Amino acid sequence: MGVVLGGGRSALVVAMAVGVLAALAMAQQDQEEDVVLGGLYQPRDPCPQVESIVQKAVAEEFKKNKDITGGFLRVFFHDCFSGGCDASIFLQEEWRAFPVQERVRQFVNEIRGKVNKECGDQSVSCADILALATRDAVAEAKGPRVPIVRGRFDSKTIKDVSKIPLPGRGLPASFLIRLFAGFGLSDPADLVALSGAHTVGKTRNACGVANPDFRDNCMSRGSQDLDVITPVVFDNQYFVGLNRGLGMFDTDRELVSDENPTTKKLVLTYATDQNEFFRQWGVSFRKLSNVNWTSFPVGEIRRDCTRTNSGRLSSIIDGAADQ
Repeated sequence: MGVVLGGGRSALVVAMAVGVLAALAMAQQDQEEDVVLGGLYQPRDPCPQVESIVQKAVAEEFKKNKDITGGFLRVFFHDCFSGGCDASIFLQEEWRAFPVQERVRQFVNEIRGKVNKECGDQSVSCADILALATRDAVAEAKGPRVPIVRGRFDSKTIKDVSKIPLPGRGLPASFLIRLFAGFGLSDPADLVALSGAHTVGKTRNACGVANPDFRDNCMSRGSQDLDVITPVVFDNQYFVGLNRGLGMFDTDRELVSDENPTTKKLVLTYATDQNEFFRQWGVSFRKLSNVNWTSFPVGEIRRDCTRTNSGRLSSIIDGAADQ
């Protein structure tokens, strides 16, 4: 049986209680809308639909172009290692320095247009779009879909590409481990797992340094799959291939050299346990995606990913004044 409250005072108490509950509900709703972007709390997500926009676009592109996964991985890796994950690689002066797919830059700008239309041109950076699209391209190739944090800003300046420490021909695994550690990827498992990105994609501009067993094929056809077992599937077959002597580059084959027992053991682990590779990939990819974020006012949110909002490459001070 319910309790009946009579009199004006009781009605007032009920009204006050209802008001308090409503206020608490509104406060809870506001709290639920708070998001963490780039380590900073914001009152609400400026573009909550961005992940679905990017995922849909990548899925449609992947149906037409399976090579897009390898392209995204190469571009994202080069961008993060060239001073941080800040989309500086899309600026023309820096883009020329890297043998990467032009389609990736065009496609990111297409997604940029979709995001601008849905959320406005100051809601999500090109750097965030690149990170999300790379993650989703891996998932489309049957790899793991890794949760990553948003909040990056786009660089207003290019990097001195001559000083960018990228893995190159003939480098020993010990040097590569130190190189990765300089970017916060200090676990040797980071180097080996991220090298697993070679399970998809092709080499086009490096046929001369490819595995001698495939060099003639690479030269005659103009490209060579990095993973000769399952070239368009993101899986552990790259590691299986390494154990069979099928690594495409010197830096791949270094990982299974007897002189590098730590990396050799990791390659064997991932070759025999794809779930473990996927687990470590998630850990290492998140770490890579967090390398040296650019923040405001040093960075901006570009309206067009291929140029700064001012239309010129400016100094950090001038760039801040443009906002």
